[in-house]
Amino acid sequence: MNKLLLFFSIIVLICSCSSVPEKYTELAEYGYKGPVEYVLTKKFDNAEKINGKWECSDYGYFMSRSYHFNKDGFIDTINSKVYFNDFRYDTQLTFTFRDGDKVGSIMKDNNGETTYHVYEWEDEYNYSYKPAGRELNATFESYTELNENFRDFKGISKDYKDGELVFSETYTNYFDEDGTIERTRLVDEFTSKVITHIYSDKILDEYGNIIECAVIDSASGELIQYMKRTFTYYED
Repeated sequence: MNKLLLFFSIIVLICSCSSVPEKYTELAEYGYKGPVEYVLTKKFDNAEKINGKWECSDYGYFMSRSYHFNKDGFIDTINSKVYFNDFRYDTQLTFTFRDGDKVGSIMKDNNGETTYHVYEWEDEYNYSYKPAGRELNATFESYTELNENFRDFKGISKDYKDGELVFSETYTNYFDEDGTIERTRLVDEFTSKVITHIYSDKILDEYGNIIECAVIDSASGELIQYMKRTFTYYED
């Protein structure tokens, strides 16, 4: 069977027994405020704190990722670029919808690979993002638990290579009273190693969204990455 046809056949089957909660949006899951249309995130590993202020080259980022939100508050496309020395990896994620609900995705990369995933909701606050059949060459899956405000509270991410599990990590996010992220606890399921990321020196825009922050290793106090975001909002 054609891979794309198989993908949409699986989506139809999933949709018959899984539906997106009525009050849920990805704006809520990400904790973004205001009529967000577009978010560009850049991550830097060369930032330095000078006289109490973080500074980094505008061209020194190792990852950039752009998200486009539709007017219903769901991401419809994600474009990513990852740089490592002379290596560059580009991906384009296009999400599929059925009756307004997000049900799956098609990812294409600059190596000519295409992978397919589907969403499955277990209940109002728990869903999985899973390969649409191993024969469709998917290499990643995740499970997400939302809190009562539909924020991404905890979950697990898994990577596969040639059908074998090669990475598995759980995470738990912690938020302040305004719902702004404060720290993330990560546990490597293979080694049991625990790392806690502290989100420090946050700069917010007029809507209260984080546009800059330092991600710090709580144990060493060292910078893991510096993050910059640019938000574009729908006009009224």
